[in-house]
Amino acid sequence: MTLCPASRATTRPSLFPTEAVFPPKPRFLHRGRYHWSAVLLAWRNLTLAAALLAACAGPSAAQSGLPSGQAIVLWEVVWERVDSTGTQAILRFIAPGIAREVGTVDVDAAFADLDWLCATHAVPIASLPASHGDTVVITLMDRPVPRGETDPEATQYFGIYTIENGECSPSDF
Repeated sequence: MTLCPASRATTRPSLFPTEAVFPPKPRFLHRGRYHWSAVLLAWRNLTLAAALLAACAGPSAAQSGLPSGQAIVLWEVVWERVDSTGTQAILRFIAPGIAREVGTVDVDAAFADLDWLCATHAVPIASLPASHGDTVVITLMDRPVPRGETDPEATQYFGIYTIENGECSPSDF
Protein backbone atom coordinates (compact mmCIF):
# COMPACT_ATOMS: atom_id res chain seq x y z
CA MET A 1 0.00 0.00 0.00
CA THR A 2 1.43 3.35 -0.99
CA LEU A 3 0.56 6.45 0.93
CA CYS A 4 0.55 8.84 -1.99
CA PRO A 5 -0.15 7.14 -5.35
CA ALA A 6 0.62 9.05 -8.55
CA SER A 7 -3.05 9.36 -9.51
CA ARG A 8 -3.88 11.17 -6.24
CA ALA A 9 -0.81 13.26 -5.71
CA THR A 10 -2.87 16.22 -4.53
CA THR A 11 -4.83 14.38 -1.83
CA ARG A 12 -3.56 13.77 1.65
CA PRO A 13 -2.78 10.23 2.64
CA SER A 14 -5.00 8.67 5.25
CA LEU A 15 -3.58 8.27 8.73
CA PHE A 16 -5.52 5.05 9.21
CA PRO A 17 -5.21 2.15 6.79
CA THR A 18 -8.39 1.00 5.13
CA GLU A 19 -7.83 -2.62 6.08
CA ALA A 20 -7.61 -3.73 9.68
CA VAL A 21 -4.18 -4.85 10.74
CA PHE A 22 -4.20 -7.25 13.66
CA PRO A 23 -1.14 -8.31 15.59
CA PRO A 24 0.01 -11.82 14.83
CA LYS A 25 -1.51 -14.59 16.86
CA PRO A 26 0.69 -15.60 19.82
CA ARG A 27 2.67 -18.75 19.17
CA PHE A 28 1.30 -20.53 22.19
CA LEU A 29 -2.31 -20.25 20.99
CA HIS A 30 -3.51 -23.04 18.71
CA ARG A 31 -7.05 -22.73 17.36
CA GLY A 32 -7.99 -20.39 20.18
CA ARG A 33 -6.69 -22.74 22.89
CA TYR A 34 -3.38 -22.84 24.68
CA HIS A 35 -0.85 -25.15 23.13
CA TRP A 36 0.26 -28.02 25.37
CA SER A 37 3.88 -26.79 25.38
CA ALA A 38 2.81 -23.40 26.77
CA VAL A 39 0.82 -25.09 29.52
CA LEU A 40 3.77 -27.33 30.35
CA LEU A 41 6.13 -24.34 30.44
CA ALA A 42 3.77 -22.37 32.69
CA TRP A 43 3.44 -25.36 35.05
CA ARG A 44 7.23 -25.77 35.21
CA ASN A 45 7.72 -22.06 35.94
CA LEU A 46 5.06 -22.19 38.64
CA THR A 47 6.67 -25.17 40.37
CA LEU A 48 10.12 -23.53 40.17
CA ALA A 49 8.73 -20.34 41.67
CA ALA A 50 7.07 -22.31 44.47
CA ALA A 51 10.31 -24.16 45.19
CA LEU A 52 12.27 -20.89 45.29
CA LEU A 53 9.75 -19.31 47.62
CA ALA A 54 9.93 -22.28 49.94
CA ALA A 55 13.73 -22.24 49.91
CA CYS A 56 14.08 -18.47 50.28
CA ALA A 57 11.45 -17.97 52.94
CA GLY A 58 13.27 -16.75 56.02
CA PRO A 59 14.88 -19.75 57.66
CA SER A 60 14.14 -20.34 61.29
CA ALA A 61 16.97 -20.53 63.76
CA ALA A 62 16.96 -24.32 63.67
CA GLN A 63 17.11 -24.41 59.88
CA SER A 64 19.96 -21.96 59.34
CA GLY A 65 22.68 -24.54 60.05
CA LEU A 66 24.91 -22.07 61.86
CA PRO A 67 26.12 -23.06 65.32
CA SER A 68 24.50 -19.92 66.79
CA GLY A 69 21.22 -20.58 64.99
CA GLN A 70 21.04 -17.07 63.53
CA ALA A 71 19.81 -16.41 60.00
CA ILE A 72 22.34 -14.77 57.69
CA VAL A 73 22.48 -13.55 54.08
CA LEU A 74 25.45 -13.76 51.74
CA TRP A 75 26.09 -10.12 50.81
CA GLU A 76 29.05 -10.32 48.44
CA VAL A 77 31.96 -12.46 47.27
CA VAL A 78 35.08 -10.61 46.15
CA TRP A 79 38.40 -11.84 44.84
CA GLU A 80 41.15 -9.44 45.85
CA ARG A 81 44.71 -9.40 44.62
CA VAL A 82 47.30 -9.28 47.40
CA ASP A 83 50.95 -8.83 46.41
CA SER A 84 52.51 -11.28 48.82
CA THR A 85 49.96 -14.12 48.71
CA GLY A 86 48.28 -13.89 45.30
CA THR A 87 44.49 -13.77 45.31
CA GLN A 88 42.28 -14.04 48.36
CA ALA A 89 38.55 -14.67 48.47
CA ILE A 90 36.43 -12.37 50.63
CA LEU A 91 32.99 -13.55 51.74
CA ARG A 92 30.78 -10.92 53.38
CA PHE A 93 27.62 -11.93 55.24
CA ILE A 94 24.87 -9.85 56.82
CA ALA A 95 24.05 -11.24 60.26
CA PRO A 96 21.52 -9.08 62.13
CA GLY A 97 21.90 -11.29 65.20
CA ILE A 98 25.28 -9.74 66.07
CA ALA A 99 23.94 -6.18 66.45
CA ARG A 100 24.94 -4.46 69.70
CA GLU A 101 21.52 -3.30 70.86
CA VAL A 102 19.16 -6.02 69.65
CA GLY A 103 21.54 -8.86 68.83
CA THR A 104 21.19 -12.26 70.43
CA VAL A 105 24.55 -13.72 69.35
CA ASP A 106 27.61 -13.23 71.55
CA VAL A 107 31.23 -13.00 70.41
CA ASP A 108 32.09 -16.67 70.95
CA ALA A 109 29.06 -17.83 68.96
CA ALA A 110 29.91 -15.38 66.17
CA PHE A 111 33.43 -16.78 65.88
CA ALA A 112 32.02 -20.32 65.84
CA ASP A 113 29.81 -19.16 62.96
CA LEU A 114 32.88 -17.81 61.15
CA ASP A 115 34.60 -21.21 61.46
CA TRP A 116 31.48 -22.99 60.19
CA LEU A 117 31.14 -20.59 57.24
CA CYS A 118 34.76 -21.19 56.31
CA ALA A 119 34.29 -24.95 56.29
CA THR A 120 31.00 -24.92 54.38
CA HIS A 121 31.31 -21.92 52.05
CA ALA A 122 34.93 -20.81 51.76
CA VAL A 123 36.47 -24.21 51.05
CA PRO A 124 34.32 -24.80 47.93
CA ILE A 125 34.94 -21.23 46.72
CA ALA A 126 38.69 -21.50 47.31
CA SER A 127 38.76 -24.69 45.22
CA LEU A 128 37.42 -22.86 42.14
CA PRO A 129 39.87 -22.43 39.27
CA ALA A 130 39.48 -18.62 39.43
CA SER A 131 40.78 -18.58 42.99
CA HIS A 132 44.58 -18.62 42.81
CA GLY A 133 45.21 -18.19 46.50
CA ASP A 134 44.56 -20.09 49.64
CA THR A 135 43.59 -17.18 51.90
CA VAL A 136 39.94 -16.48 52.72
CA VAL A 137 38.51 -13.54 54.67
CA ILE A 138 35.01 -13.96 56.11
CA THR A 139 33.08 -10.97 57.43
CA LEU A 140 29.94 -10.97 59.56
CA MET A 141 28.24 -7.57 59.78
CA ASP A 142 24.94 -6.54 61.30
CA ARG A 143 24.15 -4.15 58.40
CA PRO A 144 25.56 -3.56 54.92
CA VAL A 145 28.79 -1.58 55.10
CA PRO A 146 30.58 -0.78 51.82
CA ARG A 147 33.96 -2.47 51.59
CA GLY A 148 36.77 -0.20 52.72
CA GLU A 149 34.49 2.18 54.60
CA THR A 150 33.88 2.46 58.32
CA ASP A 151 30.61 2.72 60.17
CA PRO A 152 30.96 3.31 63.93
CA GLU A 153 27.41 2.09 64.52
CA ALA A 154 27.95 -1.25 62.73
CA THR A 155 29.12 -4.45 64.40
CA GLN A 156 31.55 -6.49 62.30
CA TYR A 157 33.55 -9.66 62.93
CA PHE A 158 36.39 -10.75 60.66
CA GLY A 159 37.95 -14.16 60.27
CA ILE A 160 41.07 -14.79 58.18
CA TYR A 161 41.69 -18.38 57.20
CA THR A 162 44.19 -20.38 55.20
CA ILE A 163 42.84 -23.33 53.24
CA GLU A 164 45.16 -26.34 53.53
CA ASN A 165 44.17 -29.77 52.21
CA GLY A 166 40.51 -28.76 52.05
CA GLU A 167 40.37 -27.56 55.65
CA CYS A 168 40.29 -24.10 57.23
CA SER A 169 42.94 -23.02 59.66
CA PRO A 170 42.69 -19.59 61.31
CA SER A 171 45.43 -17.12 60.41
CA ASP A 172 46.72 -14.02 62.11
CA PHE A 173 46.44 -10.60 60.51
